[in-house]
Amino acid sequence: MYHKAETSPDGAWSHWFSIGGKFMRVAPAVAANADGRLELFAVGTGGALYHSWQITPGGNWSDWVNEDGHSALTAGPALILDPVGRLELFIVGMEGAVYMKQQVVPGGGWTGWVYLGGSNGSGVSKTAPAVAVSGFTLTMCIVANNGEVLATT
Repeated sequence: MYHKAETSPDGAWSHWFSIGGKFMRVAPAVAANADGRLELFAVGTGGALYHSWQITPGGNWSDWVNEDGHSALTAGPALILDPVGRLELFIVGMEGAVYMKQQVVPGGGWTGWVYLGGSNGSGVSKTAPAVAVSGFTLTMCIVANNGEVLATT
């Protein structure tokens, strides 16, 4: 995994530097905590989900941690800052169901995985979920096995 950052607003970019690990060619998910530290989730070559975070805003990264509970993922995760300042993470499991976990408090530790189900009990495709926030509402969109796009709030 490589990282590059803008050195000042509308300014030049840093050089690329490695934060280690070996990952599948699916998009990782990165978002800023309420305190400005970035958190990064990526799917390893074996399909497990890994997590790294900045120790301080703009600073060095932690070692990669395996997010136990799900393996054999084939799509990247989705990560978003919710209206109260906590990060929320969404994945589609191998069986096609959607799961999420969130920070207990802004910038803090994480809850366990919560099962959100599949599309009307039939599962979803192996594509990554898309999540957006509007006001105090989160909306998630997924692609069902039949190719239909489904949304829920």
